[in-house]
Amino acid sequence: MMPKLNFLLLLCAFIGACSRDPNSATSTPPSPTSGPAPAPSPDTSGYIKYKVNGNLVTIKNTDAANSDHILCTKQTRLNAYTPTMYLLSGVKDSSNGFGIGIVSDSLLVGNYNLKDGSTLTIYNGQLSELGGIGSGDSLNVNITSYSKGLISGNFSGQFSLVPNPAPAGPIDWSSLPKTAITEGEFKNIKCLYH
Repeated sequence: MMPKLNFLLLLCAFIGACSRDPNSATSTPPSPTSGPAPAPSPDTSGYIKYKVNGNLVTIKNTDAANSDHILCTKQTRLNAYTPTMYLLSGVKDSSNGFGIGIVSDSLLVGNYNLKDGSTLTIYNGQLSELGGIGSGDSLNVNITSYSKGLISGNFSGQFSLVPNPAPAGPIDWSSLPKTAITEGEFKNIKCLYH
């Protein structure tokens, strides 16, 4: 449960940070001697696309000002409860996003079959995630290329629709409605290390 909570908090922080208004009072003002800093040129070649119960979602790696953004980061082990993982996340807007957490010290080309843990999707504001033991949920992630800091691959699987509001007490994952994730593909996603 703790890795899922950490992942959700990280994804929420990422969404919040990337959706902040660059003209707000919390933004750093430009230096009066140097003038405004040039805007960084984002790598816009990457994308994530997948179907949620047959409905296509495409997230292009544009920039935070346009809502769409994608990131892969290596999150190192913080304590005994948080393993080292690679987090591939994409945000389309406040109602649609995707996050895949692959627990590994090294991300290699190959297949990762995720049965539970830090993997979720938000579609039209509704959260679905890999359920716990006995849920029947899984996500098959295939890293087909990892070169020059860019990863590409594909994925598909089944998640459990999380009740809103969440019930008090344990969740019977096997009884929840299922969300099918099909035809998932990601291409040229930059992987950063922390």
